[in-house]
Amino acid sequence: MKNHPIVVLSSKISLLTKETGQKSCFKKIKNKKIIVLRRVAMKKLLLPLALALSSSNIFASDIENSSAEISMDVALYASITGLDTLELSTSDAGGSEGAVYSASDSFNLESNGQVRLVLAGSDLKIGENHTIPTTFSLNGGGTSLDTATDSVHNQAHTVSASATLGAISDQLSGDYEIGISLTVTAM
Repeated sequence: MKNHPIVVLSSKISLLTKETGQKSCFKKIKNKKIIVLRRVAMKKLLLPLALALSSSNIFASDIENSSAEISMDVALYASITGLDTLELSTSDAGGSEGAVYSASDSFNLESNGQVRLVLAGSDLKIGENHTIPTTFSLNGGGTSLDTATDSVHNQAHTVSASATLGAISDQLSGDYEIGISLTVTAM
């Protein structure tokens, strides 16, 4: 396939041509010659230009072309935002036998691919020897969830915790604490 020159009408830059004495400008851009002609010289140069181009090497078919692929790898990434401290409270008489303490908090999980979210925690604790059995859940269910396959994810979720007291003398009074962790892993 032959490359044809691009002819652009302009009056910005000019040079005097030998063939016709008219002004024109030759530039080379990316292996193509651009011929800029003044408007007044257009009619006078059209025939000589056509003859010159047909016998010149402008239409050379040995111009090399090259191509390349551009690629990138987007790493799997996830973020948890909006998770705050859970302050367990009860509607029962505080410290009474069988009192149920509970709390929940919403957070957002955002990922650019499929991930697994795992909730881990242990019993509430005061000092080294006093604990209260504690349960945790995600979205009111288990302690893990998987996002959809081949899909991004950006949704709110809920973490819940609850603890039930035993007999009055089964636990020491005071402020119990424990940390929980939400871990996001690749699938």
